[in-house]
Amino acid sequence: MWCGNCYTSDEEVLFHVRQDPRLARGGSIIDLADEDRLGNVWRASPPDPLAFHYARDGEHLMVSFECDHCVFSKIRRGERPNLSYEPDKLLMACIRRVILDSFWSRASRTVSSNRQVINRGLALSRAFGSEGPYEEPGPFPLHDHCGYEVACQVVLDSRGRGLYHDDHKQFDTVRVFRTAYHNQAACSVMNSGSILSLGNEKGEYQRFAREATASVWYQRFSQGCKKRMGQDWRPNKALSNELVHCLLAVCKKRYKSSDTFDTSADWVIAGSYFATGYVCSLRGPEGLLVDLEELPGMINQTNPDEIVIPLLGKVKGETNARHHKLFSVAVTSSGIDIKSWYQRSLVVHHHYGRTTGPAMCDSKGLQLLTRDLNLKFWEALGEVWQQEPELFGPDIKTFADIELIYNVFRSLRRGSDSRAIEQGLSESVINTVNRWHLVEKSGGARPVHRSMNQYYADANLLKAIHLEYTASM
Repeated sequence: MWCGNCYTSDEEVLFHVRQDPRLARGGSIIDLADEDRLGNVWRASPPDPLAFHYARDGEHLMVSFECDHCVFSKIRRGERPNLSYEPDKLLMACIRRVILDSFWSRASRTVSSNRQVINRGLALSRAFGSEGPYEEPGPFPLHDHCGYEVACQVVLDSRGRGLYHDDHKQFDTVRVFRTAYHNQAACSVMNSGSILSLGNEKGEYQRFAREATASVWYQRFSQGCKKRMGQDWRPNKALSNELVHCLLAVCKKRYKSSDTFDTSADWVIAGSYFATGYVCSLRGPEGLLVDLEELPGMINQTNPDEIVIPLLGKVKGETNARHHKLFSVAVTSSGIDIKSWYQRSLVVHHHYGRTTGPAMCDSKGLQLLTRDLNLKFWEALGEVWQQEPELFGPDIKTFADIELIYNVFRSLRRGSDSRAIEQGLSESVINTVNRWHLVEKSGGARPVHRSMNQYYADANLLKAIHLEYTASM
C-alpha cells in the first residue's frame, strides 16, 4: 500500500505504507469484514485500507498541528511554495507525510475517545458558565521549533533502496538523521553557549534538551512513522550442530581439492574461523581477534585434550592491547576438532613466513573482514543446501535466502548458545563464557550489567567452565 501527496502532478511522490498481511494476500476489505464477523472468535476489527492516508476528527487535540504551507514557510525561511517547482513540490509532499505520521502515532479509537471526552468536558463547563479549561493551540513560533525539517529528511530518505527492499528503507535505517542532528546541536552555540542541567547529590548531571527534535511533536512523528513503515526484522538464523559439521566438511573438502595454495589457505582460515565462532560462542568481529604470535604455544600444549585461543583486544582509553584467553577442548563431544583446524592454520602461516599479526588473515597477512568470510560462509552453506536441504528450515527456498538469513555476525554464536541450552548447560555457564566482550564494550571502565561475582571472577580461573561449555559443542 502506498501514500502519495495531495497535489496534482505528473509524478506522484510515494511513501511506503506497510500492509495488513490479509490485504497483502489480495482480499478485499469487504471480504475481510465478513471473515472477521463470521470466522474470527476474537472479533478483531478488519484492517483500514486507508490507514495513514488521512486525518481523523480530533487529531489536533492529540498532537500540535500546523498546515502544510505554514510548515513550508518555517523550513524555507518565510517563502511560499511554488508547486510548479519540483523541489517545492517534493518538500510539500514530505510535509504532508510527516504531519500524517504524527497524527497516526495514536490509534483511531484513542483519538476518537479523547475527542469525545473533550466535547463532554466543554458541555459540562458551559453548564456552569465557563468556556472550558483547555489551552490555546497557538500561535506557534515562526521558526522550525518541532523538528519538521529533520522529519522531512527521514521520510524522503526512506524512499531509497534498502537492504531488504528496492523501494524503501527500514525505519531503523533512516532514523539516524535525528541522531545526527542531536549530535550536531549538542555542540552548537544553542547548547554550548549556555549551560542548564539538573544535578543530584551524587554529582551527576542531566542536560535539558533544547534541540527541536526533543519536542513532543517529533516524538509523535517518530512513533507514527515507525507504525506506518513497519519493521522487517530478519535476525541471523542459528546454525544447528549438524549444519556446522556439514559446513566444516565443505571447508575441509575445498582446501584439499584446491588448485593453488592460496585458495587452499583461504579455506583453512575460514574453517578455523567458523569452528572458533561456534565452539567458543563468538560474534563475527570477535573471531577475527585471534593473535598469531601467541597461537603456537597455546595450541600445542602438553595436554593434548585442551587448547587456549588468544584474542588480542584493545580496550578503548588504553594505549596497549591485551589478551583474552579462551580455554577450549581440543575436540568437542559432537566431534568438532578445533585443534586440528588451528594446526592446519599454523602450517599455512609457516608457509607464508608469518609469526605475528592476525591469525585470521588473507595471503598478504592483512586481517580479514567479516564480509570476506561471509562469502565463504554463504558459498559453503549453499553447497550443503544443494546436497542436504532438509538441514535448513522451510524458509530457505533459494540461495538468496541463505544470504538474507545466515551471517557470520551472529549465526555461529546463536547456534552455539542454542546448542548449550539443548545440552542442559546452566545460564551462569553460558553467561560466563560470553562475559569477556563486555570488558571491551565498557571502554576501559568497570563493565556494567554484570552480577557482582562476574566482576571479581578471573578469566584464568574459569578454565573448568570454559572447558565444560566447549565440550558440549
